[in-house]
Amino acid sequence: MRSLAFNGRLLISGTGNRDRAVRVWDAESAELLTTYRGASDDVSAVAFDSESRLVFSSSYDGVLGTSMDLRL
Repeated sequence: MRSLAFNGRLLISGTGNRDRAVRVWDAESAELLTTYRGASDDVSAVAFDSESRLVFSSSYDGVLGTSMDLRL
């Protein structure tokens, strides 16, 4: 894991290993809610938007990942 963001309810983690995935967790129950795959390189950073509805990721090749809708 190379990056974390926390908004009080959800925890997102960006993994830097071979799977190049961003995972969204319920912070209270530790349940994995969803996994997004498809980063072009290892994930270097993850962040929420101001309303905690979207997740953004960036990878080490400088590409900004597509925002992901968190209306689960």
